[in-house]
Amino acid sequence: MGLALAHPGHEANAFGSAELGWAYARLGRKADAEREGQRAATLQPVAKNWQAGAYVLMNLAKIKAQLGHADKAVPILDELVATDHGGTISIATVRTDVDYDPIRNTPAFKQLPRKYAGVHYNVHY
Repeated sequence: MGLALAHPGHEANAFGSAELGWAYARLGRKADAEREGQRAATLQPVAKNWQAGAYVLMNLAKIKAQLGHADKAVPILDELVATDHGGTISIATVRTDVDYDPIRNTPAFKQLPRKYAGVHYNVHY
């Protein structure tokens, strides 16, 4: 018997898929995690809603990081940090968030703090 984490119909909800993908990643269900994370990014692209899309992409990067895929997580993080999405993510977040620990010591990840050293955002609420 498998573990059911989602209700039927969740496939139409980007945030539900994003959170489900995160749960699957933490449970080690790699294929399920990647499927749900990618579904969320498809349902809520940055072009449709820049802040919500950035949140979903950040979640996808965390899924990829938890699965040890620095080659997939770092480009997403680089894109998000390079463009200010209303304070959704900054290099300070990337540097300190424990969700990125599985890839923190990879050469690609180590380049991000160097690349964005001294970058500050003016966030207006």
